[in-house]
Amino acid sequence: MLRNLQRDEASFNAPLRSEILSCGLFRAFAAGLKSESKYGFLDFGPADASIVDYFSQFHCRLTLWDISSQVSKIRIDDDDEENSEKTKIGSMLDFDSSPECDLVLCWDLLNYLQQDFLGEFARQLYEHINPGGVVHAFIASGQQLPMEPASYTLLSDGRMQRFFTNTTRPNPRVYFQQQLQRVLSPLVIEKAVLLRNGMQEYLFRRR
Repeated sequence: MLRNLQRDEASFNAPLRSEILSCGLFRAFAAGLKSESKYGFLDFGPADASIVDYFSQFHCRLTLWDISSQVSKIRIDDDDEENSEKTKIGSMLDFDSSPECDLVLCWDLLNYLQQDFLGEFARQLYEHINPGGVVHAFIASGQQLPMEPASYTLLSDGRMQRFFTNTTRPNPRVYFQQQLQRVLSPLVIEKAVLLRNGMQEYLFRRR
């Protein structure tokens, strides 16, 4: 299922940088997938041929649902009671039409949600993850964050190439491990690894 939302023209024209990530947690999880089992995978990032090719080796339903440009714009208005975080997340994410998932890819997205929206996002997402399913994410831990979430390509050696803009946003939201565990409950942090670029690689699991 391909559900690509329109991205801003400016985001396509912005100069890009790239870096290579080892993504050991992702590789370890993927190594445990069985070719004879049936899975549901959900990717919230921009569609990429390498991701489609990689998951085509499994008996799975892959849903590509690009919300990367949407999450960086959603805001809380304290005076707008009718548009609560639940309503706004619900309008951006039509979870009712999404299949249940065993793996959800949230690469870079969580840093771009305000805390109230992040909690509501996790609560709604939790209902569509099969028991034992995981959410894989990269979380920035530094003080610089690109204007929009990065895009990723899976490389043949199992690593990832991350593409991001040179321009950064002021006063970025930075979430640390204890805060994430509290905000993303009932999802639980299974593992977290600090990467060489200063980001944290996370696996969150539905118990």
